[in-house]
Amino acid sequence: LLVSPICPENETALMFERVLKSIKLTLDDALHLEPERLSMLGEHQLEWVWFAGCEADQSIKAKHLTSPLL
Repeated sequence: LLVSPICPENETALMFERVLKSIKLTLDDALHLEPERLSMLGEHQLEWVWFAGCEADQSIKAKHLTSPLL
């Protein structure tokens, strides 16, 4: 799950796809969610949550990655 105020487009989408590919995932395996919608996330089986350009939500039970905005 990518949590970011902006959905990757163009060059950033290609970079996001390369990052996913490096961990053997595809764009079809990933989702984007704006930080303000994170509270809508119900039961999940997420393994990783990437917070890009926003503060990480420590209440999410998954591995976290944080970075500047893509």
